Amino acid sequence: MALAIKWTPQAEKGLDGTLLYLEKFWSIKEILQLEAKIKQVTSLIILYPELFPK
Repeated sequence: MALAIKWTPQAEKGLDGTLLYLEKFWSIKEILQLEAKIKQVTSLIILYPELFPK
């Protein structure tokens, strides 16, 4: 059963703030890798929600 992921405004703001903070300490390559990993995990949640209990 595939789910839809809905990011709340608070979650989007938190992620944006985290990425802005990391820009001070991480390279662009590292930030892009993190973003790719977040997308990968989000895709897994959509396809297999039972892997990630609440």
